[in-house]
Amino acid sequence: MRSWAQSKTLLNLGSRWEFVLLLTLFKMIEVLNIQDIDSVIKSLEQELCGVEIKPKIIEETKPTTIIKKEEKKEKIIVDKGEKLFETLIDKLLIEIMN
Repeated sequence: MRSWAQSKTLLNLGSRWEFVLLLTLFKMIEVLNIQDIDSVIKSLEQELCGVEIKPKIIEETKPTTIIKKEEKKEKIIVDKGEKLFETLIDKLLIEIMN
């Protein structure tokens, strides 16, 4: 009944009658193809019966090694920064004395 009401509404809106007729026909065919919930569940269970579910293995990370690597990187950056700063000061002192 609902598809008939929708079809009538479409016709009142000025849709082409051929389109409305085909749409109504397809809706009725779709209504006839409804399956039981039980049959759908059984078919899904049969499909999934051969599928293996692999558990995900989560590897533990060692935070201490990561921190040590980061500290080493920071030391290298600081060392380079200190060297650059010292060379800058040396150049400034040389220019000031001249």
